[in-house]
Amino acid sequence: MKEKNNKKKEKALRKIDKIQRKYFPNYGEDKTRDQFKSYTPAREYEKEEAQVPDISFIVPIYNRAIFLPKCLDSILNQTHKNFELICVNDGSTDNSLEILREYAKRDARISIVDKENGGGASARNCGLEYMHAPLISFIDSDDWIDEKFAEYAILEMNKDASLSYFCCGVQGVTNDEEFLSDIKHYEMLHRKNINGKQKVNEILARYVSHEVWNKVFRKSIIEENKIRFNSSPRGTDLLFFYKYCAHSQFAYYCNERLYFYLRHADSLVSISQKLSPHMLLVLFLLFKDIYLYYEKLGLLSEYKDALAQDYCNCTNTVFFYVRKHNKKISLKLHKAFLDILDERYFDIVAIEESVNTYPSKSFSRFMKRLFSVTREDNNKIAILCGLKIVLKKGNMSKV
Repeated sequence: MKEKNNKKKEKALRKIDKIQRKYFPNYGEDKTRDQFKSYTPAREYEKEEAQVPDISFIVPIYNRAIFLPKCLDSILNQTHKNFELICVNDGSTDNSLEILREYAKRDARISIVDKENGGGASARNCGLEYMHAPLISFIDSDDWIDEKFAEYAILEMNKDASLSYFCCGVQGVTNDEEFLSDIKHYEMLHRKNINGKQKVNEILARYVSHEVWNKVFRKSIIEENKIRFNSSPRGTDLLFFYKYCAHSQFAYYCNERLYFYLRHADSLVSISQKLSPHMLLVLFLLFKDIYLYYEKLGLLSEYKDALAQDYCNCTNTVFFYVRKHNKKISLKLHKAFLDILDERYFDIVAIEESVNTYPSKSFSRFMKRLFSVTREDNNKIAILCGLKIVLKKGNMSKV
């Protein structure tokens, strides 16, 4: 039986690899070294006796001249002063590089990496090559942070050596009504009532937050386990974060909103949403890498709930967005991947049901908002065409 399952798994992996080579030949490719142009170190590091910073901020930058000063100012104005700011210019064609050089003249803590355009993952990987601090934070160049971001994170991380990362709440910001719903989604995602030390495998199962930009990581974990960002069209944070969590036991979650996330037409998230629908299929490949990584480390049982939940989210997202274009390919990937999942750790039936019933669930929720009858405090609540009506004995009133 075991031999039969192994053959089934090997066949499924070959099928996934075939689809990967056909549709995503450059998946995971990283040309960080080839794209490198120059490195201008912070002036403090021109001296051997320079004080080691407590935290390294890595900021990838591509054509963000309009937003860049606010981002840089928020970092430079931190109440905790002992840090380094590594700015990676990812082939900007606007005056972002000039702005960086002007800032570097005024503040000795800034270093600049100049490289050809290769994407946010490549820029972050490049920044990791030049970090000096034991703690690392990735800040997007169109966002900004509270002045106490570093102070809060360093205090908690230094207080407890068992903490692997620090995560704070997020404040969404936008001037464009088109993105108001997205802002509310991100605020709810990062504003759970979670405070203090948390066990990583338990928190992941109920709190989905893969973004790296509202977190602070330990250099030792990243370097000892050779963790880097995957240069793929989608989900680069997802793979990095899950690999990092595989080597983590505890994390500190702070409910304070210390990170300000700006949503606008040219933001990284907006650009990624304009990609062709088949690019979302990369999520399957990312999840394959995560599963195999955890299997190799013998962690499938410990993280089964978190992995199963995220796989459901992954497949539901893919089917929702690609159903008119590449549903056939996504179904092939999904079926092949189910063949490599170990049923001892994953409830395959529950995953299939979640995927198959997702459209009907959405439709059901929509219909309930239009027509439904429920009870509340012994009164009937009827919703007709979106109008809420309270039905009482001998009385009827609209709300």
